[in-house]
Amino acid sequence: MDMQQLVYICTVAEYQSITKAANSLYISQPALSHFISKVEGQLGVQLFDRSTSPLSLTFAGEQYLKYARQILMMANNMSKELADISKNRKGRIRVGFPFERCTYMLPLILPRYRKKFPGIDVQISSCKGDKLVDGILKGQLDFAILPFQNDNKKGRDKKNEMNLATRRIYSEELFLVAAKNVVRPEYLADGNPDAVDLNKIKDLPFIFLTKGHALRTFLDLLFDFYKIKPNVFMEIDSNVCACRLASAGIGVTIVPAMTIELAKCDAEVDIYSLARQPVRWDILALYRKDAYLSEAEESFFEIAGEVFSQMSFLRNHRGNSRMNTETG
Repeated sequence: MDMQQLVYICTVAEYQSITKAANSLYISQPALSHFISKVEGQLGVQLFDRSTSPLSLTFAGEQYLKYARQILMMANNMSKELADISKNRKGRIRVGFPFERCTYMLPLILPRYRKKFPGIDVQISSCKGDKLVDGILKGQLDFAILPFQNDNKKGRDKKNEMNLATRRIYSEELFLVAAKNVVRPEYLADGNPDAVDLNKIKDLPFIFLTKGHALRTFLDLLFDFYKIKPNVFMEIDSNVCACRLASAGIGVTIVPAMTIELAKCDAEVDIYSLARQPVRWDILALYRKDAYLSEAEESFFEIAGEVFSQMSFLRNHRGNSRMNTETG
C-alpha cells in the first residue's frame, strides 16, 4: 500500500465516478479502473459497488476510506511540520471561502501574504459554507474562512463538528437593506431611528440566501431565537444580487456591511441596523482539530485578522443611508 493508492481510492470515492476521478487525477479512465481492480485483488475485498449509479462504496470500501483519510491527514501534518522545521517555506495551503467573500477578502490578504511567503502555493476553493465544512472534514481543505454557525437542527453530524476547531478573524455587523421609503416609521426600533424592530418587519418580503449558506443559517437561528417567522419570498445564491434586487424594490434583504460596498447600491437604498444593539457575527478560520497548523497557515490567519481589524464599516442616518469605510 502506498500514498498513490490512498489518493486514488479517496478521489474515486469523492467523485463517485471513475471517469470524473480520472479527469481530476489526470490519468485515463481505463488505467484508473484497472488500478482499482488490481488493488481490490490485492486486498481480497471489493471496495466499490459498480452496479449502482453513481458509484457507491461497499462496507469494506467505507472502512478503507475511513483509515485512508486518517493516513493522508497524518502524512500531510508530517510534511507541514517538517517544512516548518526546515524553514524552507515552500509548499501549499488549501483555503476555502464562501463565494462572494473571496471577492473582497483575497485582494486584501494575498498581497501581504505572498510578500511574506512567496514560495507557498495558495489554492483557493469557493462554495457554500456547508460544502466548505465538508471539505475540511474530508481533508480536501486545510482551512476555510467563513462565518460558521453550529446548527444542530439542520441535521449536521454532531460528531463531525466536534472535530472542528476555530480561530476568530474579525467580526462584522449585519444590516437590513431596502429600497427608499419601504421601511415605514412604525417599523423602527423604539428610541432608535437607525434600527428596525425584527418583529415589526417580519411580514416584509425577504430575499434570503438558499439553505447551506452561512448567512442563511445565521439568520434562521436569529429569527428562531426571537420566535419570529420571517416572510421569505425569494431564495438566491448571491448576497450582492440580493442587495441589487432590494435596491430595485424587489423585497428587502439582510447582509454584511461589505456586501453593500460590493453591490455599490448604498446611494439607492435605506440601510438599518437590526436592533437597538447592532447584530454582529464572527468571521472564523475553521480547521480540523487533529490538523497540524503550519507557520504558513498561522500567518494567513494573522494577516487576515490584522487587515480586517483595521477596518470599520459605518453609516450615516437613514436619510442618507450611506456606508463609509474608514481604515485606521
